[in-house]
Amino acid sequence: MKKTLLMFLLVQLLTSGIAGASLLDIGGGMIYDGTNELYWIQDTSMFRSQTYYNQITNINNLNSDSAWTSELWGDWHMAKLSDMEVLWSYSGDDIKSSFTNPHQSGSSWIFEGRYDEPGEWPKHTYFSFFSFYKVNGQIGDLSYIDISEIENSVAHRRLGAWVCASSTSPVPEPGTMILFGLGLLGFAKIFRNKLY
Repeated sequence: MKKTLLMFLLVQLLTSGIAGASLLDIGGGMIYDGTNELYWIQDTSMFRSQTYYNQITNINNLNSDSAWTSELWGDWHMAKLSDMEVLWSYSGDDIKSSFTNPHQSGSSWIFEGRYDEPGEWPKHTYFSFFSFYKVNGQIGDLSYIDISEIENSVAHRRLGAWVCASSTSPVPEPGTMILFGLGLLGFAKIFRNKLY
């Protein structure tokens, strides 16, 4: 009984930190969301001061730049609503510790960018930003998240773009491998006990 309880507690301890996986800085200006298998461009200012059309062109150019291509992910694209819903599910701490180069606006630090939904005409895009309190010049707690629709005819040049790519080769998370290994150990123990 004690061994069973100890094993249960060990499994809970090992999987509790992994199940709530967050955004992971993988270097090269990218963030990986292993839970949702998405890669994100880390620098929120990368596409700032560009019109929507320039942003789309420059995002598409990433797909032919060897520094931004890999077999691990598909083509980069301006985030869609479904991608943003994933991002909105993360805590303010995850956002501010993962993304870089917010801009200052009054008493706030803001990570912002456009996102897009295909097939709409006349073309409308949307933007979303995460606003954080400015505390002694540093990024404080999340103040609010804003989501708005903008017409394409308005330049909105200060807006960046949320850019992501889907994973093409899912890699098993450490928690999955730990659970699999523990399951194998359990079966081995049961089999051994039945033999002896």
